[in-house]
Amino acid sequence: MYQDGGKVNLKDEYRREVLMTADRADNEIEIQIRDEDSLDDLKEREMDHAPAEAAGAESAEERQSEERTLEIDCREKYERLSAEFQNYKRRNEQRMQDWRLYAAKDIVSQLLPVMDDFDILFRHENLPAPHLDGVRMIYDKMLSALRQLGLEPIDALGQAFDPTIHAAVLTEESDAMKEGHVLRVWQNGYLFKGTLLRPAKVVLVRQKQNGVKDGER
Repeated sequence: MYQDGGKVNLKDEYRREVLMTADRADNEIEIQIRDEDSLDDLKEREMDHAPAEAAGAESAEERQSEERTLEIDCREKYERLSAEFQNYKRRNEQRMQDWRLYAAKDIVSQLLPVMDDFDILFRHENLPAPHLDGVRMIYDKMLSALRQLGLEPIDALGQAFDPTIHAAVLTEESDAMKEGHVLRVWQNGYLFKGTLLRPAKVVLVRQKQNGVKDGER
């Protein structure tokens, strides 16, 4: 074969073709190897990232679980403390109420002898009316103040004898009322906040015997 006026050596031409083909093959193999290496690197990076992402997801779930647990614990502690505080308030209020009741009862009890003196004075027949009216006014004011504290006089006169609030000191025959009823009040009795503070000392009616009164025996 001739080219450009010269003779071309077929062996050399063939050798060049073989070398060029080999170079192209090497290049393609190198490119393929690089591509495979890149793919392997990508897979490795993905494999490296997968545990990290899984660990991150697990860590987020753990944090959420811990936060929920902490929230539940805080709510339970708050509810428990709130209940304890409410119980403390109720106990404290009850103690204060008991203390006020005890203090009022003590004051009222110490004033009962004064009320007895008023009662004795009112039974005095020779007391001038103007003086009696003034004393009655003072007594009414004092009784009103004691009522506000919880004192309540026992209405015993003419009532049937009640051993829970009456204490019989005498019996007398009388036609004024039935036997066993209160003929006279010897000493007034009082209730405090609905409970007995002092029983009323009373004189009871006794049935007549053979129509003879006590003074005729």
